Amino acid sequence: MGATVDSPSPPAGASTPGGASAEELEALSASARGWHRIQLAVLGFIGFCGILWEGAAGTPSAVQYAGLVLIVAAFVLAVVSILVVGQVAHPVGDPAADAAEPAGIVTRRTRRLRRGIWGTYLAVALLVLATLSSWLPSDVADDNAGDGAPLAGGEDVVVVDVEDQSWCGEVIDVAEQVVQLRTAADTVEVRRDQIAVVHPVGSC
Repeated sequence: MGATVDSPSPPAGASTPGGASAEELEALSASARGWHRIQLAVLGFIGFCGILWEGAAGTPSAVQYAGLVLIVAAFVLAVVSILVVGQVAHPVGDPAADAAEPAGIVTRRTRRLRRGIWGTYLAVALLVLATLSSWLPSDVADDNAGDGAPLAGGEDVVVVDVEDQSWCGEVIDVAEQVVQLRTAADTVEVRRDQIAVVHPVGSC
């Protein structure tokens, strides 16, 4: 009976049959864990900005809604990117299955990591676009106010706001924040940063 000869164990760092060494997989996971921490910080920042964000005074409603949509999209994209990178940083697959089919493991995980990183970049870009809407000059509404005639007490005017609501009445008071009008039905106050057009008229 011939003596059996044990197969020598592969040296440390040796590649698996598919070409992926343990060191390569661990280095990829370590890189993903580093990015994972960065992504969590970005997610927290986006959430914080979403809570505090509000459109600048005088910003059209459409721009404000667009900014809100961009912030929500950035938050969702950041969450998805975290999940994608998390699959590389903390793989939960069956090690036995990976060992049985090692070909392309590093390639697939690298591709997944890159997608997650680019998703994070895109989320930050969306947040920047949303923030730009709050930098819109507050005098945009004033630039569109009819012929630019100043409001004065006692005159009759037609006031149209950014929501296309209009009032015709006598100007009672012009304060820093609001304009008071006496219309045929009632006395109304219109925020100055919501006024889109002012037309002086002879009478209402």
